[in-house]
Amino acid sequence: MNKYKRNLNFKEVREKRNEMKIQKNKQTIINYHLKKNINKLEQTNPNFISAVQKNLEDSDQYFNKATSLIKINMLEEALENYDLAILKNPKVSDYYNKKAIVLDKMNRLQEALENYDTAIQKNPEDSDYYNNKDQRMH
Repeated sequence: MNKYKRNLNFKEVREKRNEMKIQKNKQTIINYHLKKNINKLEQTNPNFISAVQKNLEDSDQYFNKATSLIKINMLEEALENYDLAILKNPKVSDYYNKKAIVLDKMNRLQEALENYDTAIQKNPEDSDYYNNKDQRMH
């Protein structure tokens, strides 16, 4: 019985070690792709990163960074930047519309519809917002 317990403990330790190696490898891969995509972003628009760092209060900088991130398919990061733009200036209807478009691409329909509605409430004169929402519903 004692020998059996010891073998189980070794097996658990081995499994835990393998799990840690897998996690480390996953993190290495994530870091590689993040660095690669950030390099692409810097090549596409090097001024956006430095501008956001210099002027953290300007909502347009976050908006522009989000737009650049979409171009390299970093949707989650783009969404974060739209959220920051909205936080800095919640009056701009286009921020909500663009956020809705990203949410739509991420198949987060309910959130997208809510953001389309907010964009429409803030600027009911912009027909693009109605069109975007209508396209999503059909």
